[in-house]
Amino acid sequence: MVMLYVKLKRKEKDIKELQDLGVVAPTWLRDLEIFEYFSDLDEKLCVYCKYELTAEVFKLSSERVKKIVSKMKK
Repeated sequence: MVMLYVKLKRKEKDIKELQDLGVVAPTWLRDLEIFEYFSDLDEKLCVYCKYELTAEVFKLSSERVKKIVSKMKK
């Protein structure tokens, strides 16, 4: 299973260049950062706590973080 995250991470440099040209939305790289941060949190934390912590760091709602993480796992 290859997650969307893995596919995008492999193309991070290309995405950055396309973002600089205005072709790709800046949220793509932000979503990568959010997923990495969420994934690196201690596994002992409950999933809800991980959503809340990530949301606090990135100044988003926990629902938004949940959607981003779910999208990256596909």
